[in-house]
Amino acid sequence: MRSGVYLTGGTAKGAKLFSVPGADVRPATSRVRVSLFEILRARLPGAVAIDLFAGTGSLGLEALSRGAAFCVFFDTDPRCAEVLNRNLAKLRLADRADVRRESAFDALRVLCRPALDTAPGPPPLTPGRPAEPDGPPRGPQPEGLRPGVKGKDRAAGGGASQSGAAPRQGPADIVFVDPPYAFYDERPEEMGRLLSGWAATPLLAPGGLVLVEHRPRQTFAAQDFEVGDERGYGGTVVTFLRKPGR
Repeated sequence: MRSGVYLTGGTAKGAKLFSVPGADVRPATSRVRVSLFEILRARLPGAVAIDLFAGTGSLGLEALSRGAAFCVFFDTDPRCAEVLNRNLAKLRLADRADVRRESAFDALRVLCRPALDTAPGPPPLTPGRPAEPDGPPRGPQPEGLRPGVKGKDRAAGGGASQSGAAPRQGPADIVFVDPPYAFYDERPEEMGRLLSGWAATPLLAPGGLVLVEHRPRQTFAAQDFEVGDERGYGGTVVTFLRKPGR
């Protein structure tokens, strides 16, 4: 039996991912990913995804391999950010991704903060605001899902975008939430705020999905979502939360 984490479908099917030595990382198992992405199959082509608590990025990378247009990865561990960028380069997916060395709990703040840089290319569409026909909007604009510019054009250190990918337009369609399971018991209020924030933000499209991985019998506040599905895989449960809308 082969060891390691392998992508299970799409253009990079069978590719082995680099792992994070010494880090407390729990990638989604191949069994879980095969099942989840079969359910998501019709939603993936052209989708924008967010991978919170990304670790090695197995969920976001699987989404990109299977047709998602873009994915933003969040993880505070610099080792995870390094491995994520190695995996993206190996799979030739770096131009469709952005790696943020920031906390998943701060993701909405990070994505909504003003963008003061002058990255080349067309401006992103800000959720809830139409594009201006006579040129780019004036003044600082919310980052939204636009990746940061290359490292030489931004301050180095924590929080900088790692990929230097091209701009990406539109709100997210799928958000993966796969934290350390202990967070549901030790940080329940933060987990509740994280989920309610994604229910309220225009950065998640109406009808968008938030997939929450947790242990059986663990609970979390999800009253702002429609619970669309729940799948059990032994010691792992994935709950599908749907933002009300189209």
